[in-house]
Amino acid sequence: MVDEGFQGRRKELQYAIDRNLIYGPAMHPWSVYRFDPELEHLEPLIEMAQGKNVLTLNGRQLYDKYRQPVA
Repeated sequence: MVDEGFQGRRKELQYAIDRNLIYGPAMHPWSVYRFDPELEHLEPLIEMAQGKNVLTLNGRQLYDKYRQPVA
């Protein structure tokens, strides 16, 4: 299941890279628990992104990067 999860997400990531988009995979808790509770499919996805010199951020880092200052 880990490889299957990675293969699907790999296509999504490549699509985002090709179009210079932000990519943030979303997962339903049920499917995470059922198929990949350790989220092992994300490690090769992150490695793929880093191998293509794509900036990788967690949710907080992304928020801080794009938040607008309060006037």
